[in-house]
Formats: sequence, C-alpha cells, structure tokens
Amino acid sequence: MARNTTNRFHVSRYSWGAQAERKVRGELNKLPMDRFIVAHDIRFKYGNIDHLVIRDDGRVFLIETKSHRGVITIDGNRLLLNGQPFKKNPIIQITRAISWLRATMQRLCGTNCWFDAVLVFPFGSVSGQGPVGHVNAVRLQNLRKVIESTQASSLKTHKTQRAVSFHRKLHG
Repeated sequence: MARNTTNRFHVSRYSWGAQAERKVRGELNKLPMDRFIVAHDIRFKYGNIDHLVIRDDGRVFLIETKSHRGVITIDGNRLLLNGQPFKKNPIIQITRAISWLRATMQRLCGTNCWFDAVLVFPFGSVSGQGPVGHVNAVRLQNLRKVIESTQASSLKTHKTQRAVSFHRKLHG
C-alpha cells in the first residue's frame, strides 16, 4: 500500500507554522502591559493577521510569522529563501493585510493610521539589512528590539486613543 506523503507534509508544515506562531506569541507577551497592547490571530477576509502590537505612543505594528527554515536574504526590493524567491510572496501577504486593516480602522475610528510591517522568521536566519519596501524582516531574537526601539511616532494623543479604541472594537 502506498503512503500518503502529501497529507503528512501538510500536517508537518501546519505544525511548524503553529509552533512558530506560539514562539512569536510568547515573545510578544513579554512586552510590558503598561506600554503595549498585543492582539493575536485577527481574522479578516483574506485569512488572518498573526499579531498586532499597539505601543503607548500610538505606533502600530502588524506582525506576520513565517515558519520557513533556511537563510532569508534581504536583496534590495525582495526577500529570498535560500537564494530563491518565495513560492508565495510574504510581502504581498502583509501588504494586503495592512490595506484591509487601514480601511477597517478608517471605517471604525475615522482615522488613517500608519502600520509598521514586520515579518518574523523564528526558524530562519535573516541576512541583510534594511526593509524590503516598508516591511522589516527579522529573526525572533530581534523582534522585541525592533518594536521597542523603532523611532517614536509623531501621532497625537487622540490618534493613540483611536488606535486603542480600534483594538477594543476588534476584540469586544
């Protein structure tokens, strides 16, 4: 009898994805609660947003977890996995999520917000510096540093309150 390796691969890939998201969740939950609001697994029409972090100065980070192993290279305007383009471009995925979130925040709170996009690779090694477009790619070990040290936002207090209000509307 032939083995069904396709199913086994799918379960294995899903398992790696779930493990990667748990690692990122654990890292984000270490952020001080008095300075950060952290939300996980926000569903939207294209799938889900893995993590959303709102800093006390109003800076908002949309974070997507990628479970890829190997070397992720920042090569100008694109990301490569082991020297090759990704099969599914993570930049397009996170850009789609930002577009939806921006439109939803505009509709619910009446404000247009800037989002810092971060792709985090818990199992990969990230080589190269700088963002790809407006998206930062980081290893798990650098995630909190990026969130905590990104230059303070110029948002006014009322916009910070709108971002917090938006989070509450999403999560009741």
